[in-house]
Parts: sequence; C-alpha cells; structure tokens
Amino acid sequence: MFMRMAKAKLTPLQIRLLVEARRREGSGLTLTGLAREVSAHEKLPLSTVKWNLAKLRELGLITGGHRRAFELTAAGRALADHLLEDGAAELRRARGR
Repeated sequence: MFMRMAKAKLTPLQIRLLVEARRREGSGLTLTGLAREVSAHEKLPLSTVKWNLAKLRELGLITGGHRRAFELTAAGRALADHLLEDGAAELRRARGR
C-alpha cells in the first residue's frame, strides 16, 4: 500500500531523481552536488532538479544539505529499491523474458 501511495504522489521526474539518488548514495555528494551532476547528465535545468530534490526532502525521502552529504531515509531507500526492482521487471517483460 505504501509503495502505491508513494508512487502516485511522486512525479515521473521525482521518481527518476529518487532512483538516481539511490544509485549515487554514499558518494559524498551534497544535494547541490547531486543536482548539478543530474542536471548536466540529464540536460535538465539545475533549478528544476533542485526544486524536485527539495520536494523529495520535504516528503521525508531524502536528507542532507547545508554542506552535508545527502542520504536517503529508510522510506526513501525502500521506495527507490522497489522502483528499481519494478523497472527491471518491466524491462524483462518488454524483452519477453
């Protein structure tokens, strides 16, 4: 139930950012550093990425900021892992496996 509610609340971009944050967790990046890297890689405006990361922080899925490395909360990590598993399963289905 939590996963369905969380996925319904997040925008597609916020889902992508949460998954990307999970992939880069432990890298020592601050939220601003994460925003800069994702912005450059995805060719998205930095302000858009920062705004959406702030929303993820407000939702309690990610922490960090003010010169501290970002981290996912337990809920954020569980949701990101679920999204990664869902994506892999969808890819397998699309490939007919």
